[in-house]
Amino acid sequence: MVQEGNLTLMQNFKINLKKETFNFAAAHLITYGAKTCEKLHGHNYRVSVMLTGELDPENGYVYDFVFIKPIIKKIVDKLDHCVLLAQYNKFLKIKEEKGQIKLFYKSKEYFFPRSDVVLLPIENTTVELLAQYINTQLYQELQVSKHGQITVLEIEVEESFGQSASFRKEY
Repeated sequence: MVQEGNLTLMQNFKINLKKETFNFAAAHLITYGAKTCEKLHGHNYRVSVMLTGELDPENGYVYDFVFIKPIIKKIVDKLDHCVLLAQYNKFLKIKEEKGQIKLFYKSKEYFFPRSDVVLLPIENTTVELLAQYINTQLYQELQVSKHGQITVLEIEVEESFGQSASFRKEY
């Protein structure tokens, strides 16, 4: 906070994190309503983080890069080299039995080892919803740490060069 006369102004600063280690390779499929389901395929995703907040008056930063980088890395590592399935997709039927995930869409059937699958609490595995999921995960982790005061958190997920989506939330 900065004081100007009788006014106290909040100063927000923004930090950006785009590291080569914030990436993951994963397979997914997207349903387009009840009409169609695309083929199972994969991407080499890249994640970037934009965080807005007040400066820590003692240290002069919004959030310590050294602290936040391993948290982001931990989140993307859980998605790396996995099949990403949307747990709340109303057009997919997902069953877990005997160490396997069985996925059904109309006449299509897929079988995966359970250890190769991440069931995400989202409706479809679009980059938009992946960005929202990562945003939620990161915010929860940062709240536990209490290393800074976040006012806005934005996550961008790129699924291929020049093709990305972002999710921004004010806290």
